[in-house]
Amino acid sequence: ARRKARYAAALDSAAAVTAKDAGRKAVNWWSESLPVVHQLGIVGPARSKYCPSTRECVPMFDHYCSFLRNTVGQGNYASFLATLLMSTAACLCLIAATVTSINCESSLTAGITVGCCGLLSASWLVLLAFHLFLAKVGLTTNELWTMRTAYPPYLVNKKSGEYANPYNRGLLRNLATRLCLEHGKTNDEDSDPPSREGLV
Repeated sequence: ARRKARYAAALDSAAAVTAKDAGRKAVNWWSESLPVVHQLGIVGPARSKYCPSTRECVPMFDHYCSFLRNTVGQGNYASFLATLLMSTAACLCLIAATVTSINCESSLTAGITVGCCGLLSASWLVLLAFHLFLAKVGLTTNELWTMRTAYPPYLVNKKSGEYANPYNRGLLRNLATRLCLEHGKTNDEDSDPPSREGLV
């Protein structure tokens, strides 16, 4: 009910914007720092996004994985990373087993196996490196993609209008948050993003 009330207030704020305000108004015309989810008529949790494939608002939305046929977000990010690690390990083990059992008669088959598994392993390793980079800078794939055109309102300092990421707390703490290892540190559905004031 509170999210629907916040959504109504955001609509009222956007409706009050006139052509004269366009040049003077802040980036966020909704007067709302949390994501406005029109499809559900709510203001979503911090860092959330509506996923059209699953038709739900996903907290800490990272991306939709067509390989897993599911969204990757706060509730299953650890499973996603475990899948990447296990896929990479399986491909590398298959390469090692193939290389150690090569004989002259099956060198073509072995070469094809090593080549295919090598490409898959390289792809998984690049994806792992990308997600470690995202954890280092405290962003999700969705936030990085969105920032190509405009910063999400919750990543903009309200006073200066400049980029400010209150979720970047260092690689290890960012990973702990993504993997839900910090007990009691999940996103509060109705709270604004944390303040950077007082953080080193």
